Amino acid sequence: MFNEIIKNLDFISPFIVLLYAIIFRKIKGDSRYIFYYVLMQAILNFTASIIVDVFFKTNNIWLYQLNCFLSFVILFSFFKKFIFFRVSNLAINIFAAVFMCFLAIIIFFESQNAFNSLSYTTVSIAITFLCLNYYWFLISKMPTESILKNPFFFIVTGLLIYYSSNILVFASYRFLTIEHVQTKSFWILWKFHNFMLTLMCIFILKGFTCVTSPKTRS
Repeated sequence: MFNEIIKNLDFISPFIVLLYAIIFRKIKGDSRYIFYYVLMQAILNFTASIIVDVFFKTNNIWLYQLNCFLSFVILFSFFKKFIFFRVSNLAINIFAAVFMCFLAIIIFFESQNAFNSLSYTTVSIAITFLCLNYYWFLISKMPTESILKNPFFFIVTGLLIYYSSNILVFASYRFLTIEHVQTKSFWILWKFHNFMLTLMCIFILKGFTCVTSPKTRS
């Protein structure tokens, strides 16, 4: 039972965040990008689990490839407002388009029968860089603002923890899943990944608690 919970944390944790954001009406402004990101994680991870556990099909790699690509698209849309303030929108869009084309090429040429380590590692490094740049933006542009009242500080911290801690995990995943799917090392990495994803969701949840809900008329 406990192992099943750990195995499914990759969609259980996002679903909890989604419920909180919906019930307490936290989907507003730039936080909607994070909501879309968490929603995508919940849906794709749940579907990937269903394909394996219910329909007994092992090839769900395409879902993780889609997850990787959409994660960058959504998070880049969130980050570009905060860190590329000295660059024109055209330059930002060109950079994003080139990177997404590069990422699509990597995904296209990756094996459809093993975890896409190269694309996930590339995206993890890129998002880690974006997170670090957000801190620089926070210090340089909002030095007097209390970070404990800033929802995006907690959200970005969660993203940084997840992606930076999993760079080596993603890089080694392909090797471990080609011939050694059931080894102890594989399951340790999977549990570690799910734990870090859950930790990210906790920080995102904390960030959502700082988002001011819209007032209702009495």
